[in-house]
Amino acid sequence: MHLTRPREKRYKLFARALLKTSKLLANSRLASYLQSLKLHDFYGYVDEETIVSSLHAAVARIVQRLSKVNKVHLSLVNWDRLHLSLKSALTDTFRAPSLIEVHLSHFPIFIFAELASGYATHLKVLHVYGDWDIWHGSSILQSHMEESVAPRSVQLDQLGLGYIARFDILTWLQQDSCPFDVRNLQLHCCELGSTRMLQPLRYLGRSLRELELLEEYPYYPNQSDPVNVIPLEYTPNLRSLTLNITTDCPVRHIEALFEPLQNPDEARFSLRRLTINIRFYYPGTAPSIQNLCERWAALNTILDKPEFSLLEMVHIRLIEDLRAILKILRELFRRTFFSLEGSRRLVVQVEE
Repeated sequence: MHLTRPREKRYKLFARALLKTSKLLANSRLASYLQSLKLHDFYGYVDEETIVSSLHAAVARIVQRLSKVNKVHLSLVNWDRLHLSLKSALTDTFRAPSLIEVHLSHFPIFIFAELASGYATHLKVLHVYGDWDIWHGSSILQSHMEESVAPRSVQLDQLGLGYIARFDILTWLQQDSCPFDVRNLQLHCCELGSTRMLQPLRYLGRSLRELELLEEYPYYPNQSDPVNVIPLEYTPNLRSLTLNITTDCPVRHIEALFEPLQNPDEARFSLRRLTINIRFYYPGTAPSIQNLCERWAALNTILDKPEFSLLEMVHIRLIEDLRAILKILRELFRRTFFSLEGSRRLVVQVEE
């Protein structure tokens, strides 16, 4: 049999994965201590159908033995291309009483509504990122749910939504027939600049204690565009806010988060902790780094106002990603947020 080089490389990878899977199957103690399951890149390839089917079947046998799984991560998994035995094993995993946390990333599946809500009755954490669709599962969901799980009977504590082109999930979560209750979330993750999140935040925000915002994917393409940010006025009980951004994110997007909270009555906002994670992707010079800090000075002015006097800590994490961070940067940020530094409410941390 003659294989092209890319196919030959894939075949070797599949063969290696099958060998490792076989070794796992030989471990009789596997089910007694494994509590987390992660499947990555299970898209399937037609031209390697035989070995892929063998690999999926072997993985299915492992999954069937994991009776204590409490966390499932499915990343780059195409449900329609999975071997039938693996689909069945994963469905049983969703049925397990121990399952409390599910993370889905680029997971195209048209029956998730049935899969998750029909079985995951103890779920507490649901994070969904990338391609996702439940349209074709909605009719199945209605008939299935009438017989199994009562509406709003599964209380979610955490909900994460990021980089999703179509927000059918938000409509579904707000339906009276949905088994998941998201009205008392402790943590909600969503995109910083997405106007699509305004309506659900109105729905979720009043009871929200923690909020994590992701920089709009893949970047801010036009810095002259109008600023669209999550309105924090819909989160009157928020205690912790985390911002995940890159150096390309205009500081005005961050300022715009807090501007609506400023008021002539100086009514205090509930926020106690602010974490800003800044990733450094591209090379830069010392002057450009200093200019970056100077642009952040406006945020220091805002946070120094009486409306934010309940703020106990601002944690700035400077994260190296494809570039080294200059040693002077930490000191420059400390100088930029001088009022917070003076009141010992600032931590600036450099991470590789």
